[in-house]
Amino acid sequence: MVINMDENEYGNNGQYGSLKEHIPEGLMEHLPESVKDRIEDVIYEADQKLSNPYERVEPDIPKIHMNTKIAVAATVIGFGGTLVFAKISPVIAVLCFGIMALVFGIGIVADKNFSLRKNAMSILVLLVGVYMVLIAGYLLVSKYNPSLPELEGKFLNTVAGIGLIILGAFILILYEIELHYLKKACSEQVQAVCVYIKEKKEYKDKRSRISYAPVFEFQFFGNTYCVAENYGNRFVPTVGDRCELFVNPNNLKEFYRKGTDSRVGVWIFSIVFILFGIWVFFLN
Repeated sequence: MVINMDENEYGNNGQYGSLKEHIPEGLMEHLPESVKDRIEDVIYEADQKLSNPYERVEPDIPKIHMNTKIAVAATVIGFGGTLVFAKISPVIAVLCFGIMALVFGIGIVADKNFSLRKNAMSILVLLVGVYMVLIAGYLLVSKYNPSLPELEGKFLNTVAGIGLIILGAFILILYEIELHYLKKACSEQVQAVCVYIKEKKEYKDKRSRISYAPVFEFQFFGNTYCVAENYGNRFVPTVGDRCELFVNPNNLKEFYRKGTDSRVGVWIFSIVFILFGIWVFFLN
């Protein structure tokens, strides 16, 4: 979110106090340590947003606008089906996860705000869903239709190899489309200063992982603005660093920082993906 750095826009910082004051006395003492830690993290982040104006600056992250019931149903089928059939029938587990990816992929592409140039990489969700559904569906049908060749041996290598080559090529093409759009749209270069580093803690498998979103302040046509990068762990500057930003003059929420694109990494990953697909294709 882009905001004008006007003191009146923030109001009086710290006027709300801490949210910890509203927790019933003695409640925290009876909670497990893991739950207590998470509650304290949430309270800390909320207090930061109330007292620190830079915490209110959010990254411009694309959002999926889907029917809630369809999204919930797809998630239940995807994760629920994968867990239930993982050991009973791996093929059905793959099909369930593929259906979830396919539904979300269709939801992304069908969204009225979707732009091929701006959100090209999002199509990968749809492609992965199609690939998994086709493979799992063929495996299930071939069991009951002897006339179809089984997905094994040379035929399996051919199908898997072609799929990997296509996915690798699409990763490269879609990334280049998105990068080209970003560099064309963000035509104005500005000198910015990193004024704050937002932190987001995520829990997975009882472990916490912290990602960072730098907040930059810059001048544009006499006004001062703040923007936040998306959360990540690469190319994180320190507070006070001066950076060159390229911003979209028609939408200041769109920008990129010089020297932080992952073009080389994406090319290497895509080429390795394609070469692996070629190797699988010719594998006996």
